[in-house]
Amino acid sequence: MTSEAKARVKNFYGDMQCLDNTMVVICDDKKISDKIGEKDTTTFPFPTKKDYICLSNEYFNVDVVAHEFTHAELHSYISSDTQRNLPVWFDEGLATQNDYREKYSYENWVKRTDNGKKATPLKDMDSFSEFQSKDEDERQFHYLCAKHEIKEWLDKHSIQELMELVKAVNDGEDFYVLYSQP
Repeated sequence: MTSEAKARVKNFYGDMQCLDNTMVVICDDKKISDKIGEKDTTTFPFPTKKDYICLSNEYFNVDVVAHEFTHAELHSYISSDTQRNLPVWFDEGLATQNDYREKYSYENWVKRTDNGKKATPLKDMDSFSEFQSKDEDERQFHYLCAKHEIKEWLDKHSIQELMELVKAVNDGEDFYVLYSQP
């Protein structure tokens, strides 16, 4: 399963450099998962610039693992400061590119957003607290909207341009100025 997830990420980015600095932890122990602040899945960096992907057995499937590895790969190209300052919708929108579950499909986006008319504005999903709504349905809707936004951007830009954007933002340039360029 992790091999298939890694293949998705490598196919998306063209490479996968995060593997040396990423650890996958399968954990169903509530005492431990409470300490890391998640109940199901997460990818988070430590000050040593390592990513830890923590998954419960319930969420250990190729889509979720690919999603989390996509986060880890993005994080391998940026500093912790840049990661904290990237809009959450961008990070999650990239990660969902490798998550093929039906709930994130284009058809579901068309249906749930009335072909974009009811999509959540990006500015309302910038921060972790905005994106990770306490309401599960709203949170899943944010993932759906973020995936569609990044897919639309990638339809107009190459992965090389994506990586150039990521590098420029990591070098201190303004994300929104770069992202909005045609």
